[in-house]
Amino acid sequence: MEVTVAGVEGADPVVCSRNVVIKPDIAFAETVKKDYDVVICPGGLKGAEHLAAVSHYCFLLVLVLVISAVWVLKFIIA
Repeated sequence: MEVTVAGVEGADPVVCSRNVVIKPDIAFAETVKKDYDVVICPGGLKGAEHLAAVSHYCFLLVLVLVISAVWVLKFIIA
């Protein structure tokens, strides 16, 4: 299994609320160059507020949700 950690504001290390440091592999903007099977978003109020403030991230997330909903509906209807 291959896992890619993408940083919303680039590939610089991020210090989380409990001083956990996450080092992204790539910047979020680079994720459009490849297909992914799963998108996992960090939880917590601060994380949600931070992600909501980044317009390109929100756009991609909404796009993924819409495509996923259409895919699920195709199986329900069939």
